[in-house]
Amino acid sequence: MDETPAARNYRRMVGEPVRESIRHVRASIWVPLVVKERVIGGLHVAHSEPGHLTERHASLAHTFAHQAAIAIENAKLYEQAQEFAAFQERQRLARELHDAVTQTLFSASLIAEVLPRLWKLISLRTEYLEDLRRLTRARWPRCAHCCWSYVPLL
Repeated sequence: MDETPAARNYRRMVGEPVRESIRHVRASIWVPLVVKERVIGGLHVAHSEPGHLTERHASLAHTFAHQAAIAIENAKLYEQAQEFAAFQERQRLARELHDAVTQTLFSASLIAEVLPRLWKLISLRTEYLEDLRRLTRARWPRCAHCCWSYVPLL
Protein backbone atom coordinates (compact mmCIF):
# COMPACT_ATOMS: atom_id res chain seq x y z
CA MET A 1 0.00 0.00 0.00
CA ASP A 2 1.40 3.38 -1.06
CA GLU A 3 0.85 5.98 1.65
CA THR A 4 1.82 9.60 1.86
CA PRO A 5 3.63 10.85 4.98
CA ALA A 6 0.45 12.76 5.92
CA ALA A 7 -1.62 9.57 5.71
CA ARG A 8 0.90 7.69 7.87
CA ASN A 9 0.87 10.48 10.48
CA TYR A 10 -2.93 10.53 10.47
CA ARG A 11 -3.16 6.78 11.00
CA ARG A 12 -0.55 6.96 13.78
CA MET A 13 -2.38 9.82 15.57
CA VAL A 14 -5.96 8.47 15.47
CA GLY A 15 -5.17 5.21 17.20
CA GLU A 16 -6.24 1.61 16.68
CA PRO A 17 -10.06 1.79 17.05
CA VAL A 18 -10.37 4.59 14.53
CA ARG A 19 -7.67 3.06 12.35
CA GLU A 20 -9.62 -0.19 12.24
CA SER A 21 -12.87 1.56 11.33
CA ILE A 22 -11.23 3.39 8.42
CA ARG A 23 -8.83 0.70 7.22
CA HIS A 24 -10.94 0.15 4.09
CA VAL A 25 -10.78 3.84 3.09
CA ARG A 26 -8.60 4.44 0.04
CA ALA A 27 -10.05 7.74 -1.16
CA SER A 28 -11.56 10.52 0.89
CA ILE A 29 -12.62 14.14 0.81
CA TRP A 30 -12.95 16.35 3.86
CA VAL A 31 -14.81 19.65 3.51
CA PRO A 32 -15.16 22.14 6.39
CA LEU A 33 -18.58 23.41 7.45
CA VAL A 34 -18.03 27.18 7.58
CA VAL A 35 -20.37 29.81 9.00
CA LYS A 36 -19.33 33.46 9.03
CA GLU A 37 -15.69 32.51 8.42
CA ARG A 38 -15.78 30.10 11.39
CA VAL A 39 -15.38 26.33 11.02
CA ILE A 40 -18.21 24.61 12.90
CA GLY A 41 -17.63 21.05 11.71
CA GLY A 42 -16.70 19.00 8.72
CA LEU A 43 -18.07 16.67 6.09
CA HIS A 44 -16.10 13.53 5.30
CA VAL A 45 -16.75 11.45 2.19
CA ALA A 46 -14.86 8.16 1.90
CA HIS A 47 -14.60 5.30 -0.58
CA SER A 48 -12.74 2.01 -0.56
CA GLU A 49 -11.54 2.30 -4.18
CA PRO A 50 -8.45 4.45 -4.71
CA GLY A 51 -9.06 7.36 -7.06
CA HIS A 52 -12.83 6.84 -7.05
CA LEU A 53 -13.64 10.34 -5.84
CA THR A 54 -13.44 12.97 -8.57
CA GLU A 55 -13.57 16.74 -8.81
CA ARG A 56 -17.33 16.34 -9.32
CA HIS A 57 -17.57 14.52 -5.98
CA ALA A 58 -15.53 17.28 -4.35
CA SER A 59 -17.80 19.94 -5.85
CA LEU A 60 -20.92 18.11 -4.63
CA ALA A 61 -19.38 17.64 -1.17
CA HIS A 62 -18.55 21.35 -1.04
CA THR A 63 -22.12 22.29 -2.04
CA PHE A 64 -23.61 19.87 0.49
CA ALA A 65 -21.27 21.13 3.24
CA HIS A 66 -22.27 24.72 2.48
CA GLN A 67 -25.98 23.85 2.69
CA ALA A 68 -25.44 21.83 5.87
CA ALA A 69 -23.59 24.75 7.49
CA ILE A 70 -26.48 27.07 6.59
CA ALA A 71 -29.01 24.59 8.03
CA ILE A 72 -27.03 24.27 11.27
CA GLU A 73 -26.74 28.05 11.59
CA ASN A 74 -30.47 28.46 10.90
CA ALA A 75 -31.27 25.90 13.58
CA LYS A 76 -29.09 27.80 16.07
CA LEU A 77 -30.73 31.10 15.15
CA TYR A 78 -34.19 29.54 15.50
CA GLU A 79 -33.27 28.23 18.95
CA GLN A 80 -32.00 31.68 19.96
CA ALA A 81 -35.23 33.26 18.69
CA GLN A 82 -37.26 30.77 20.74
CA GLU A 83 -35.21 31.53 23.85
CA PHE A 84 -35.65 35.27 23.30
CA ALA A 85 -39.41 34.85 22.84
CA ALA A 86 -39.58 32.88 26.11
CA PHE A 87 -37.55 35.62 27.83
CA GLN A 88 -39.93 38.29 26.54
CA GLU A 89 -42.93 36.28 27.76
CA ARG A 90 -41.36 35.93 31.21
CA GLN A 91 -40.76 39.68 31.28
CA ARG A 92 -44.39 40.35 30.28
CA LEU A 93 -45.66 38.01 33.02
CA ALA A 94 -43.38 39.66 35.58
CA ARG A 95 -44.70 43.11 34.61
CA GLU A 96 -48.30 41.90 34.86
CA LEU A 97 -47.62 40.31 38.25
CA HIS A 98 -45.92 43.46 39.44
CA ASP A 99 -48.82 45.64 38.31
CA ALA A 100 -51.47 43.38 39.82
CA VAL A 101 -49.73 43.04 43.18
CA THR A 102 -48.89 46.74 43.34
CA GLN A 103 -52.48 47.77 42.58
CA THR A 104 -53.88 45.32 45.11
CA LEU A 105 -51.50 46.36 47.86
CA PHE A 106 -52.00 50.04 47.14
CA SER A 107 -55.79 49.58 47.31
CA ALA A 108 -55.51 47.66 50.57
CA SER A 109 -53.29 50.40 51.95
CA LEU A 110 -55.81 53.10 51.02
CA ILE A 111 -58.66 51.14 52.53
CA ALA A 112 -56.67 50.55 55.70
CA GLU A 113 -55.92 54.29 55.82
CA VAL A 114 -59.52 55.42 55.44
CA LEU A 115 -61.42 52.79 57.45
CA PRO A 116 -60.01 53.71 60.89
CA ARG A 117 -61.22 57.29 60.39
CA LEU A 118 -64.66 56.07 59.40
CA TRP A 119 -64.85 53.63 62.29
CA LYS A 120 -63.77 56.29 64.78
CA LEU A 121 -66.78 58.27 63.70
CA ILE A 122 -68.99 55.40 64.84
CA SER A 123 -66.80 54.47 67.85
CA LEU A 124 -65.70 50.97 66.78
CA ARG A 125 -62.44 49.28 67.75
CA THR A 126 -59.71 50.02 65.26
CA GLU A 127 -56.67 48.04 66.51
CA TYR A 128 -56.93 45.41 63.80
CA LEU A 129 -57.33 47.96 61.05
CA GLU A 130 -54.35 49.87 62.37
CA ASP A 131 -52.31 46.66 62.20
CA LEU A 132 -53.46 46.13 58.60
CA ARG A 133 -52.56 49.72 57.69
CA ARG A 134 -49.08 49.44 59.21
CA LEU A 135 -48.46 46.08 57.59
CA THR A 136 -49.52 47.08 54.10
CA ARG A 137 -47.82 50.48 54.25
CA ALA A 138 -44.55 48.93 55.40
CA ARG A 139 -44.56 45.96 53.03
CA TRP A 140 -46.01 47.05 49.72
CA PRO A 141 -42.91 48.93 48.43
CA ARG A 142 -40.69 45.92 49.17
CA CYS A 143 -43.22 43.51 47.69
CA ALA A 144 -43.57 45.65 44.56
CA HIS A 145 -39.79 45.70 44.17
CA CYS A 146 -39.57 41.91 44.57
CA CYS A 147 -42.35 41.33 42.06
CA TRP A 148 -40.74 43.66 39.53
CA SER A 149 -37.40 41.86 39.77
CA TYR A 150 -39.01 38.40 39.73
CA VAL A 151 -38.76 36.50 36.44
CA PRO A 152 -40.88 33.35 36.54
CA LEU A 153 -39.61 30.26 34.72
CA LEU A 154 -41.88 28.87 32.02
